[in-house]
Amino acid sequence: DYLDALKLMGVHLTKDEMFPSDLLEAHDRTIARKNAIENKLYDENIKKYAEELNIKVTNDKYTVIVPESSLEIIQEGENQHNCVGKMGYIQKMAKRATIICFLRKSEEPDKSFVTIELDPNRKQIRQAYAERNHECPKDALAFIKKNLLQREKEGIVNA
Repeated sequence: DYLDALKLMGVHLTKDEMFPSDLLEAHDRTIARKNAIENKLYDENIKKYAEELNIKVTNDKYTVIVPESSLEIIQEGENQHNCVGKMGYIQKMAKRATIICFLRKSEEPDKSFVTIELDPNRKQIRQAYAERNHECPKDALAFIKKNLLQREKEGIVNA
């Protein structure tokens, strides 16, 4: 995938590019550059989608956040030790094939708590997991169903 990434980015393949002295370092640097370019394109779509969804759900206990960039999704995956920052979720969000949201405790809005995936077509929860894919707390799931999923079913969320 290293050479494919170089070709995709339009890099002229010299001998040094094709046979770097540290292949692993060159690979990681190249893939990171390629991902940054791709994510920049996805970010425009994710931000626009988040704005159109216009999800503003909060109470004294919980707040729902819709990510506006691929970096936010990647950080959520790292914080939660789940696969939301990988496995195509960024692309799916950019293509409006899924809705990714983060449930936070209102007193800790910057700290990951539950990662949510909604089906924008069938208006249902695909996934809602706490850290390391542990079961979502029952009261948090009830909040999601009542305040987020019901909004979506009623058409308040313009997916």
